[in-house]
Amino acid sequence: MKSYQTNFAWKKINDLLPTEFQINENNLPIEKTWDWKGNKIHLDCYPNPNAEYRVFLHHGVGKPMADN
Repeated sequence: MKSYQTNFAWKKINDLLPTEFQINENNLPIEKTWDWKGNKIHLDCYPNPNAEYRVFLHHGVGKPMADN
């Protein structure tokens, strides 16, 4: 799996964001994978056990899945 440590394409987009919204070495997410229906889903996690809500953001990247 490519990660923030081994894939640097994200830095090009990151540089376009205002400084307060940029990812840096002090706020990198915890990266995990989730196997789902034969697909490896890459998760970026910012755990907060005291949070009142959980937020899940989803975006499409990669090749489309076949209809099953």
